[in-house]
Amino acid sequence: MSTSTVNLMMRPSTTSLAENGNARMDRSRIQAWFHWGNRHRKQGRYESAEALFRQALTLARQTCGTRSLEAAQALNHLAMISQEQGDFKGAEVAYRMALSTIVALFGSDHRRAAVIYYNLATLELARGDYASGEQYARRALAIREETFVLNQADVAEACSLLAALLDGQHKEEEAAHYYQQAIAVCECAFGREHDEIADDLCHLAEVFRAQNRMAEAEQCFERALAIREKAFGAGTLEVALTLTNLAALCHAQGREDEAARLLRRAQVIFDNTLGQQDWQEIASLEHYTRLLRLIGHQMKATSLTASVT
Repeated sequence: MSTSTVNLMMRPSTTSLAENGNARMDRSRIQAWFHWGNRHRKQGRYESAEALFRQALTLARQTCGTRSLEAAQALNHLAMISQEQGDFKGAEVAYRMALSTIVALFGSDHRRAAVIYYNLATLELARGDYASGEQYARRALAIREETFVLNQADVAEACSLLAALLDGQHKEEEAAHYYQQAIAVCECAFGREHDEIADDLCHLAEVFRAQNRMAEAEQCFERALAIREKAFGAGTLEVALTLTNLAALCHAQGREDEAARLLRRAQVIFDNTLGQQDWQEIASLEHYTRLLRLIGHQMKATSLTASVT
């Protein structure tokens, strides 16, 4: 091996060093735009968030390649922006472009592909195509289960989404199974009193109520109530909404005195937190905000709840 060859391998040229340095700077800029774009999105500043993500996409395509991971990540961010603003068609196009790149780079069973499958499932849930969403959710769950130990929270999230999509198709038995699986995984990952478990317990209770399994539904609501009282406090909106669910269940079974007692407790909380607003109408927000969180509209759900507290 000649000296010049050794020097070439061990010491890149000044031009190569400059090119590598520029590439690192470009990737840093892309990641910075992702960071700030996500902050703006979570604040509901969609226009500025979209501008940042589009800058990132343009630079990613120029410096990393049209079929690069960075370009796929930018497309996924843009898809989420579109979905949160109700542009479902635009979101689908961007998600599919991102998925095509991820599959080309890593394969269809990679954990990065699971992220896009999950997002596509939330998109189909949002626009009411539960059967299509089910297929994406199953794909995401299958991939995430392969790395269960490392991604327990992601597995629980996928189980809950799949259950919602099945419930939307009136497949109650299977929906109940996946809600129970989500709860079990959350318990394993976070403990039995984590507040996210309460959400799945309420969903499971609704499935049980649809199946006329009233005793099991009541157990789920009561456990959700206990978790929320501990996590949020006894006088909070989350607790009041759970009380109204329990009251409705008692009313359906002809237990009017118990239903009235639960509603009185809820009404005191609503009166204290909502002032003169109609608390009976506000009670229906629980189902809406749960759906918003499930399909990725975390900021909107939080803002909606905050607006009535």
